[in-house]
Amino acid sequence: MKEIIKYQTLKKTIKFTTKQLKYINSLGSLKGNEWEISTNEMNEIKAFIKSQLDKLQDGYCIYCGRHKEFLGEHLERDHIAPKNSRKYPNFMFEPLNLVLACHGCNGSSKKGQNNTITVYNINYSKCSFNIVHPYFDDFLDHIIYAKEENSIILKHKTDKGERTIDMFDLNNTMLAYIRGKDINLGKYKLSKVDENKVDAVITRIYST
Repeated sequence: MKEIIKYQTLKKTIKFTTKQLKYINSLGSLKGNEWEISTNEMNEIKAFIKSQLDKLQDGYCIYCGRHKEFLGEHLERDHIAPKNSRKYPNFMFEPLNLVLACHGCNGSSKKGQNNTITVYNINYSKCSFNIVHPYFDDFLDHIIYAKEENSIILKHKTDKGERTIDMFDLNNTMLAYIRGKDINLGKYKLSKVDENKVDAVITRIYST
């Protein structure tokens, strides 16, 4: 049975075929509207991106961690750094910038077109981001789990962790309750008690 919630650090990226790269390169300097081009080649590339990411993420939203079966909806393609003309169209087909997210996390009330880059570099891997990056960051380096009554809440260790929790509303009642149920299924282990002796801080046990 699939876990309902799982936060991931992605170890692999999609790999475009030679034919796909040739088409992408034929688009020239990207302006931001290329994603909406309705050609067979573009439609095939977008379908390929979605199918490959679905395998890499195992059907989980990269931000809130909920599985598509639990959500009852298909996940959407998302560009971590926005691809529009006012932001970063040059990263439109950058594999490290492509993930799948649920409609809620990808919508205007959460991530939407928010600028996620704090320091820009033409080399994507040298950019600095203000949220936990699904490819570059270990979730537990920025966010910890804490037991609060029958729920599990998230606490930030870094500013990046705090912004991620806030942006995707990761401490909403439903998510905290679901994580609380998981503690009884051996998904977490007690690691220590924090200084004020209120919350038991726990560590997520990742399944392989």
